[in-house]
Amino acid sequence: MLHLQKRVCTFLIVLVWPFLSLAETGASERLLYDDAWWEERYATLPDTPDCQVIITNIEEARNAERALGRFYTPFLWALDKYFNQEKCITQNPDEAITIFTDLAERGEGLATVYLAHIYHAKYGPNAPITQSWLERAKPAMVRVISENWRKNFYHPAAKTFQKIKMPFSPELESVFLWGEETLNGDPEKIYQIGMDLLKHSSLPEAKVLACGWFFKARIKKHVKARFQQGRQLALGDGVKVNSRKAEMLLELSANVDHNVNAFLLAAQLLQRGDIFHKHLPDAYFALLKAQALGANVSEQLQELAPQLTDKERWHANKNAEFKPSLVDLEPKAPQARQPICSYSSR
Repeated sequence: MLHLQKRVCTFLIVLVWPFLSLAETGASERLLYDDAWWEERYATLPDTPDCQVIITNIEEARNAERALGRFYTPFLWALDKYFNQEKCITQNPDEAITIFTDLAERGEGLATVYLAHIYHAKYGPNAPITQSWLERAKPAMVRVISENWRKNFYHPAAKTFQKIKMPFSPELESVFLWGEETLNGDPEKIYQIGMDLLKHSSLPEAKVLACGWFFKARIKKHVKARFQQGRQLALGDGVKVNSRKAEMLLELSANVDHNVNAFLLAAQLLQRGDIFHKHLPDAYFALLKAQALGANVSEQLQELAPQLTDKERWHANKNAEFKPSLVDLEPKAPQARQPICSYSSR
């Protein structure tokens, strides 16, 4: 598992869970993982055929992971930098910790798990740094746990660490168990974890992980999670803007769930005109629908009304009275398909 040259491409394939990329401090501003960053790493490899083939493997892996919005290749590099299992790569634990930390702050759950594991082995279970990373590993489980996660990650990793006499700690095993039970359990609890991360957490990775928890609650038919994920994807709140997915989620939230906040957000987006086409009559209509659901939007309606013709206001009022009339968001520009909840910024 720890040999980059032989397993860099297959590791990427194995770790592509069904939930893809749910993806700044000074560290993450420095670590861009771009061509220049990798060229510096390639320059450290011995100029031998066996070692130079690593470059080819890494480039193939980088091309694969770009479509996933994830950072597996730097993670694998850090593994070999820490555990020194690849003869071509010089051990450098400090560099590995820096990369792991940066990736954890981008919401990469495996990096968080490995930091909790490394600090436990180095300092013991009661050290503050160990306790801190064990706590951070809990919300990061949303990026680790999937249908086949034990087969694809846990069992191979546990077997490897047993061989080097560094087994997963009981504390980390408890985190794994908590993640499994929680993510397979009550969607309301899953949703509330997302809300706590979004509203109350100071963790750098909080918002991108929140999006992941909303995703997990949404696929369990939690309607509030549908809105919260759509809001993040529309506003780029800690994740990359995904106008296509945001359009679907927000329209469902407004037109099917009758979520007043979805109508209010739609009105805001339709007035801004940056992500979705600007359409003031539809924004006015969305405000009227929000008002019918109890929102106090009198001032917003008064501010917007002079920008509409009498005919536009008349149609908006008539449409608001007609229940099947729907909010319609249209992305301003075509957007290539991309994973939802891709890391953007903190």
